[in-house]
Amino acid sequence: MDKYKKLISNTVIFAIGTFSSKVLVFLLMPLYTRVLSDAEYGITDLIVQTGNLLLPLASLGIVNAVIRFGLERHVRKSDVFTTGLATILTGFCIMLLLYPLLDLLDFLSGYTALIYAFVLMSSLRSLCSQFVRARGQVRLYAVDGIVSTITTILFNVLFLVVLNWGVFGYVLAIVCSDTLSVLFLGFNAELWHFVRIHGLRRSVSKAMLKYAVPLIPNNVLWWITNVSDRYIVSYLLGNNANGLYAVAYKVPSIVVLVSGIFMDAWQMSAVTEQEGRGRFLQGFFVLIVPCYLLLVRELSCSAR
Repeated sequence: MDKYKKLISNTVIFAIGTFSSKVLVFLLMPLYTRVLSDAEYGITDLIVQTGNLLLPLASLGIVNAVIRFGLERHVRKSDVFTTGLATILTGFCIMLLLYPLLDLLDFLSGYTALIYAFVLMSSLRSLCSQFVRARGQVRLYAVDGIVSTITTILFNVLFLVVLNWGVFGYVLAIVCSDTLSVLFLGFNAELWHFVRIHGLRRSVSKAMLKYAVPLIPNNVLWWITNVSDRYIVSYLLGNNANGLYAVAYKVPSIVVLVSGIFMDAWQMSAVTEQEGRGRFLQGFFVLIVPCYLLLVRELSCSAR
């Protein structure tokens, strides 16, 4: 029973941290639609989605390995964090070689440098937040979600309302919020103590890369499934139509949000619980899955 209590506790904590940041998308929609035109919002959506596509490519999907190996008790945390940091920085430097190619795309013209900043800071924030979660500092993880929500709101008001920077301000607000999140987590978790180039176990690094790299196609294909239609709509109907489509798409994403919160907690329990894991898994499928399917059904009926 303690295992299930821990799972429920982690789910609640992750809900506080994750939901506060994700629900921000819905709360700020009136601001975005008032300050940005349909075409501008369509462009910002394409910029952000392009950055999301580059994220697993630039980081080699190492964030997936950080949470996986960071939860293992016999693996040194410094090996995990250093490998993650080195992989992200190396992948980002390689991605810089594609700068001239990305700059040729019309909808990215003038925003390429901003996309690179978005990819770098988003990767570093994911690394820090997932590493903190792997260390069991779930409350710090949740607080970071709340802090990120507050800073994102403030930067959006500053850049979009006060300074009226439009598309540039929209993306810059995300970059600045991620930067502050990296500093917040780095300071409170003292992450610099886990950066150790000398004495790094290459066997851990190889195992992490072996685990992470095969997941890149999975991430890319999910991106194609979920986002590729945005580019088609923009190409055939224009940025105005894509802006309206992007706004409407926020509503059904609440189902994905709910499942993502629980899976974060489930991932920790599935790895850390050593004793009675088989019975724990059986209990999950017997009790939790039907409840989740019922929730999805209710949400779907409400959406109709």
